[in-house]
Amino acid sequence: MVRGLVLDKKRGNILKMDRHKYVKVAYHGFREMSKEEKVAAYGSTLIRDSFDEPDYALIDTLFSLGEAYLFAQLVDFMDSNPAKVPSGTDYALMYRDVRSAVDLCHRDGTLKRMVAKEPSRYINEDLAIVPMLQMLRKSGRSTFLVTNRFYGTTLMLS
Repeated sequence: MVRGLVLDKKRGNILKMDRHKYVKVAYHGFREMSKEEKVAAYGSTLIRDSFDEPDYALIDTLFSLGEAYLFAQLVDFMDSNPAKVPSGTDYALMYRDVRSAVDLCHRDGTLKRMVAKEPSRYINEDLAIVPMLQMLRKSGRSTFLVTNRFYGTTLMLS
């Protein structure tokens, strides 16, 4: 699980928040927003948005990180090339399109087919993982949480 990452669909921003919903870091596309921009958009007091649907999307799984990356790319593209974006397109519409495309890739098997065709392109082999999993199995426990604090991810192994 990834904690504290939220997409602001209306403004085209990716937010990293603390447990009190204070926006610690904000990016517009791939550009880090200044403190002044961040405070102007999200405030600096305890009275804040709830950061819930429909204006926000939680990036709370590893699967949704790819979606957030695509969204950031489109935000940068739209800001740099407004003439190449259809009239009436806003960040929220782009997010809906990305969300639909990601769902379709999973649903119709496109994503699995691409990875299966050339797994080494998408999967990095970690030779230390097998001994670690064997050690966990020998310990007799059935479920483990493995946390990578650098990336903010947690993996449950059963």
